[in-house]
Amino acid sequence: RKVFKAKKMNRKYSYNIISCVVYFFILFIFVQSQLQWDDNCVPNCSVPPGENTTICEYYNGIVADSWLPSSYKDAAYCECVGDSNPKWKSQSAQCVRAYLINQTSFFNFSAQAELRALKFSDCGPLGCTPSYEKVINEEFAPAIYAIHQDAYEHCCCPNKISELEEWIIIMFNWNGITPCSIIRGSLEIYASCGCGGW
Repeated sequence: RKVFKAKKMNRKYSYNIISCVVYFFILFIFVQSQLQWDDNCVPNCSVPPGENTTICEYYNGIVADSWLPSSYKDAAYCECVGDSNPKWKSQSAQCVRAYLINQTSFFNFSAQAELRALKFSDCGPLGCTPSYEKVINEEFAPAIYAIHQDAYEHCCCPNKISELEEWIIIMFNWNGITPCSIIRGSLEIYASCGCGGW
């Protein structure tokens, strides 16, 4: 019985095929874009309180590492900590940060157990099996994407999150070598909350 409740993706992606080009694609859009911070953004409601970047260490913890896909975990950490620009510590950013980690840590516990067992059996130093990637692609990715959508709504983001296909390319760093600066830059372009780069 499937423990994930999110709707499966209609498209199927072969990460074994595209992983080698993801890095160059993200690098291209980052270099070609000149990022502008919106100093006058207005949230569409009253932004709830959030957390500072110390909470981001959740992604580096033993519990998160035991069940979260490493590709997503690394990108989520980059997204969470931001960079030296103070806009990453804005009220909107703090709200999104807190919501995502809270909802991730309390993600369906049966699903966590399933993913933990699958990661232990199907992943190793050289990567993960196609069956593991299939579960992540068709079940986990849409479910965690829905949490990001909810975070933007909860935190009064003027913008909506990017489309699922674009978001997966950014957040599932399958080649394992894309630096945080490129992931953050891509998020600012395609998945911005609309305030301070979020």
